[in-house]
Amino acid sequence: MFGPYPLASPPIRKHVLPKPGAYVLFTDKNEAVYCGRSDTDLNTRIQQHLTSNETNECIKAKNPTKFFYQNAPGSKEAYELECNNFHKYNPPCNDKHPEKNDATWICPVCKS
Repeated sequence: MFGPYPLASPPIRKHVLPKPGAYVLFTDKNEAVYCGRSDTDLNTRIQQHLTSNETNECIKAKNPTKFFYQNAPGSKEAYELECNNFHKYNPPCNDKHPEKNDATWICPVCKS
């Protein structure tokens, strides 16, 4: 994963490609608070977490200030990256396992 970068529009626009990928949001105390992915445009997805755009109350309360990311060749690979992040960090603002877009996809960690 690349980062950390400040959770702000200029670094997102500069570093994150508008392609599939996964990311993790962190606080100043290096607490992973949320992991996510985009199957199409990771740049736009991370921008949705900027303070003025955030709708998740848990993320708002935790106040992430930086992010790590990794682009992927496609949506299945983005899902697998998100699963790896979910199981590695167990972030408090993720209330469930990452969702599959295809029933044939299998989590590389828990095999569900």
